[in-house]
Amino acid sequence: RPDGGYWAQRVRANPNATVRIANAAYKVKAREVLPFAERRELLAAYVAKYNLAKVPGMTLDDLANPALPWEVFVWTPQ
Repeated sequence: RPDGGYWAQRVRANPNATVRIANAAYKVKAREVLPFAERRELLAAYVAKYNLAKVPGMTLDDLANPALPWEVFVWTPQ
């Protein structure tokens, strides 16, 4: 999320959250994904699920590079 890191800083400070979907609320916990292989796997699934076009000039390996300015988090039920 390109917001200058504000959102990611908040999640790192407190990984516990509540996700609301319609009228239901779910307790979740965030985990930041840093290992390249796991980032690549998650981003590949995301691209496939949402039928996203490739970013011009970038491969999936490029997108998964932890040095890039976006953070990847996984939310799991508590």
